[in-house]
Order: sequence, then structure tokens, then C-alpha cells
Amino acid sequence: MNNPKPNIDRLVTNMISRWRTELTTRTDDNPEMVESALATLYKLSADLPPPLVLWCESPVQQITIPMLMTNVVHSKMWDQTLTVLRHAGSPDSADWQTTWDSEWIRVERLVVVPILERIWNNQYPYYGAEVQRRILSRLKSHMHTWLLNGGLEDETQSAFGLKPQKTGNGIIPFPWERRMFKFMAKIAARIEQRTSKQFNFNGTTTVGLAVGNFDHRIVTDHIPVTRDLLKPESSELERLDRLEALKARFDEVGRISQRRNQFVGQVATGYTRPLEFPTMDLDRQWYEIAWDSIKWVNDERLAREAEARARTGVIWASSADWLPFALTCRHFDGELLADLDEGIDCWAYLFHGAEGYSFSSQIVFACMKPKFIQTDESGRPHCEDGPAAVWADGLSVYSWKGFAVDRKIIEEKDDITVGQILEESNAEIRRVLLDIYGNERFLTESGAEVLHEDECGILYRYEFDLDEPLMMVRVRNSTREPDGTYRFYYLRVPPTVQTAREAVAWTFGLSEDEYKPQKES
Repeated sequence: MNNPKPNIDRLVTNMISRWRTELTTRTDDNPEMVESALATLYKLSADLPPPLVLWCESPVQQITIPMLMTNVVHSKMWDQTLTVLRHAGSPDSADWQTTWDSEWIRVERLVVVPILERIWNNQYPYYGAEVQRRILSRLKSHMHTWLLNGGLEDETQSAFGLKPQKTGNGIIPFPWERRMFKFMAKIAARIEQRTSKQFNFNGTTTVGLAVGNFDHRIVTDHIPVTRDLLKPESSELERLDRLEALKARFDEVGRISQRRNQFVGQVATGYTRPLEFPTMDLDRQWYEIAWDSIKWVNDERLAREAEARARTGVIWASSADWLPFALTCRHFDGELLADLDEGIDCWAYLFHGAEGYSFSSQIVFACMKPKFIQTDESGRPHCEDGPAAVWADGLSVYSWKGFAVDRKIIEEKDDITVGQILEESNAEIRRVLLDIYGNERFLTESGAEVLHEDECGILYRYEFDLDEPLMMVRVRNSTREPDGTYRFYYLRVPPTVQTAREAVAWTFGLSEDEYKPQKES
């Protein structure tokens, strides 16, 4: 294969810049692009006709509205409502509209509001009444739109509902269409497979295995005989080296994508811990690792299907962090991903068109992008004096370095106390409080233990309940200030270090024995 085209560097730079802008600043939704991409996606992945697209104004609506619609459709009152509407004349008549308005008041009061209140008290204690009111308004609008697009027909009702089992709390989760997720997961796994020399058990390959994408490198990398027989030729290895170097250039934008994905997921599900993949013990047999990977994905799926929030029902556009690299590959080698091009383009259009998607066999709920978003230099949603993101329904989310928090933490940050930090039971929120308050200030005011002291500095330790201890080393700047004094700095270090020298060495990426300071600044 020939070397990359001379302008590949410029293409990569432009791609990274465009993606970073899209992920860290306000951009507009594109309904026309979304509908076109969804029509192609449904045809490619499941040979289905184009779905009805219903837009949600925020991540909270993206979770609650599909779930509420599902519960309405499965209620006895909805059956009664359909009977009344079918005898109310033509849907475009004034009488039918009046009947609909009257019937919906009953459905909302007796079915929707009780469920919404249960969800609200459990998940969204920090969001205001206006956000809740907008959910009710948009839910009614979406139910009306769906009725006018075939929802009055028995077969349409059945296809949408898919008759899921009730969960323990009586709330039915949205019956999302898995074929779209599998389609995306397989594309991502195949891109990883064709552009990396070795098989790695990361999130992409793990999910790829779980949805049926067999990766031949499991065999060629882990079984000695086949590894030797099927060893790639030197030209192939050189090509993969260049591809891996190209992929590495997208690492930063990949991290920003993951931060955006975690943030909107956290907003949607009420400040919960984002999905984390398990750590794989690579010393075990490859087939044991593969089986554990598949089992973990399946266990997650079953657990989330039984969860009323059903947060796996949303694919956030930013989760496709492989997209910019995949789009660049076609300029590197036009044949490399040629068979995946149509699917890659679909997901690229969906990424640019909206914030996220929930799929059923006939309906797609599309989440609007925020009307305002502010990030720090690392691309994390962050604002020190106001909301970091605001959506069309009035949802205002405060965030500190990518973690959504109660607005009081930001608006009243000067009133944070040591006692408040120690009393906080949520470890993530406690870390936010600690970061705002200042590690150095906390150590000096909380009575932290001096664990060790030597010529390199002073090592402090503070033990938290149900969280790792705070460990910091105090070091002196070797350069005098203009007034003749020295400035001291506090550096956070892992809780495993035992001495001040080891702590300082860790900050340089060295072991205690390797650290031999001469003159530092």
C-alpha cells in the first residue's frame, strides 16, 4: 500500500478541530440530516421502513418521555381512550380534537403524573417544576403525533409496546430496538479489528464480541501455533503501524467524546455513576477473558432492562468516539473500510444532527443538543459561577469538571465547610466539594496526619469513610521568590505511597530508588 496522501496531516488537524468544536460548544440540531440518516440506518440494520422521529428537548425528556409513553400504551385507561377516540369521527375534525384533549386530561392525571412523580422524587430532585411541566406538554404532543401516524391501529400499538414484563416497582421500561445498537457496535469493533495489530479487551471489542462480532485476532494473538502460522507480513505490519499512529492522534478528541457522553448520561439518569467496564486480568486464558466479557455485557443488559430508568435505551451521539478516525481512514486507504462506509456515514450524520437517540421498531426519539454549553480546557462541561449546560426545556445543569452537581454547590461554593465535606455520603460529590474547597486548605484545617517527612517534603494523609484516603505531599519550590521567601506546593499522590521521597518520585513517573534530584524548579 502507498504511503498516506501528502495532505493527510491537514485532514487530521481539520477533523480534530471540527470534532472538538462540536463537542465543546453550542451547535444546532439538524432534523433533515437526522431523518435521512435514520431512514438509511433502519434499512441497513433491520430492513425496516423509516421510523417516526419524535424530538425531546433535553436528556431528561429523552429518558422520561419514551418510558411514560410505554406505560400509557400498556394501561387499561389507554385502551378505554382508544375506544372513545375511534368513535369520535375523523382525527382532523374539531370534535375528535376536543375528545382527545378531554381524554388526555384523564390519562395524564391517573396514569402519567403518578409515575412521573415517582421517577422525579427518586432521580431528579434538583430539577425544577418547569422542566416537569415541559415533559407533560411534550408527552401529550408526541402521543397526539403518534396517533395521527398510525397509533390508532391495533398492530401499531402492539409493535410499539412489544409487551415487556413489568418490573418490581411496576414501571415498564421503554422497549428499545437493539438491532441499531448491535449495528453500531459491530461497525466499531470491525474498525478496531482492521486498524490494530493486537487484540485488546477494551470497551469496543468487548461489546463487539457480545453482539456477535468474532475477532480472528483472539485466535491469532493468543494461540501459539496459529499466531506463528498466521503472522502478518512485514508490509501489513507497517501499514498497521501507520494506522495505529494515525489513530493515536485522535486520542484527545476521543477522551472529550467520552466526557460528553458521561455527562449527558449522568444528566439523563439523575447524577448516577457512569457505565464503567470491568478490569480484565490479561494473565488468564483468552477464552476465559472472552467469556467473562460476553457475560458482563449480558448481565448489564438484563440488569438495565429491569431498571425503570432503562438508561441503556439511549445511544448518545458522543459515544461513537471512533467516528473521526473512521472518517479519516477513507483518505488513508479507500478500500480499508469501504464495506462499512454507508454505516459510518449514517452514524456521522446522527452525531452531527442531535445529542442522542432511543430506538423502537417504529419510533425514534431524538434528543436536542443544549442551547448553551461551557467546558474547561480539557473539554469537560464546567462552569464556576453558573450552569454549564442549558437545554430548550429550561433544564439547567451545573457541572464541576464534567460531573453534574446540585446548583447550590456552585452558587454557594464560598460557604463550603470541612464539616460539609466530611458529612457528604456520595464519594463523587465529596471529591467535587474537596476540589472546590482546595486540597491544601482541607489538609491544614481538617487535622490531617503527617505520615512521613524527609528532605523531599512532607507526606500528609486523611482517611475518609468508604473512600480512598487523601494523600498529598508538600514540596518547596527551589527558586526563591523576589522577596526572598520560598513557595510551597501540595501535590496529590496515590494512597499507596509510604514516604515523601516516594511521593515526589511518583510525580516524575519514577520509583523511589530512581529518584535522585539535583536541582529542581
